[in-house]
Amino acid sequence: MKNSVLEIFKKLNDKKIYYMIARNYEKFPYFDHDIDLFCDTKLVNLKKILINIAKKNGWDCLVYDNHFADKLNKYSNIEVFHFYKFISGKYECLHLDFFSGTTLSSLPLIHASEIKRKRKKNFYQIDLAVENLLRIFTLNTLIMNNDEFKKGYAIKKIKIYKKKILKYKKKLSFKLYNETFFLNIALNYLKKSNFKKFSIYVNISRFIYMIKFIFKNPFRSVYYILLRIIELSNHFFFHQTGLQISFNLKNPKQKKLIYKSLNLLKNLNFLSYWKIKNIKYFLNIQERKILERNGAIISINSKLKNCVIFDNTRQVTNLLLKKIIKNNQIIYKSPFLNKIY
Repeated sequence: MKNSVLEIFKKLNDKKIYYMIARNYEKFPYFDHDIDLFCDTKLVNLKKILINIAKKNGWDCLVYDNHFADKLNKYSNIEVFHFYKFISGKYECLHLDFFSGTTLSSLPLIHASEIKRKRKKNFYQIDLAVENLLRIFTLNTLIMNNDEFKKGYAIKKIKIYKKKILKYKKKLSFKLYNETFFLNIALNYLKKSNFKKFSIYVNISRFIYMIKFIFKNPFRSVYYILLRIIELSNHFFFHQTGLQISFNLKNPKQKKLIYKSLNLLKNLNFLSYWKIKNIKYFLNIQERKILERNGAIISINSKLKNCVIFDNTRQVTNLLLKKIIKNNQIIYKSPFLNKIY
């Protein structure tokens, strides 16, 4: 993975592609399987670069996840790629998210081409003022997020984000925050660890931003809000990401093998989360959110006649990986994977 990361950024630099790493670049080239970037280039350019790197570095496959692609809204479009290695029994993955921009309350906030960047030795870093502004809104989301699969993750991230935000405030110009209404007050409450009031003032800032944008751009606002409704409908109903799979088991003890495989894939970041389906026919809101974040919803039935017999964990894991891979567009397969898929 380290070699792939180094080569990805070398190629992006050589091709003069306008990009910047959005966060977690402090330990470059070591990432926790996920790299978020802002990028202003055509999809075809990214595909060419990443396919060559997948071939050269021995990945089993590279998939393009188009679930978050939005060609009508350049501010919310995300080109997502997943590198997978698993045939050898040594499981590894690398996820790349290329953001075209970002929104606030469904309305445009900033496009990748508008973000300033700073050159490091091997990569471009996002402008620190923009990075910290985005951190503030992300922290607010984590504080308000009551999703079951985010609880442990959120507690850990809240501490990290708080420390980084307050550290930035001491060192660099605060002009951007002064232009964003009540964020200065919000940060004072963050310093006191009063997360409730922090969220209140951040949300007031969001609301004022939305009102100002709608007042200045009424027709554009309607356009972007409608696009957001369509985007959410796709994510939750018509074009869901994530994995839905039903197991018909001969022996209830085989559940242990399935749970073990799912936990393995979650721990290795192939899946964000997994959950047993709550009711038989319909997905609830919680389950749809899990799928929207590349998680898995599992159904298990031990009463059906046509049942699957699993001998070991690897057999289950490879079956799950096959489903995960085929849920996206495969743009590169190693010769060996071509034979078995």
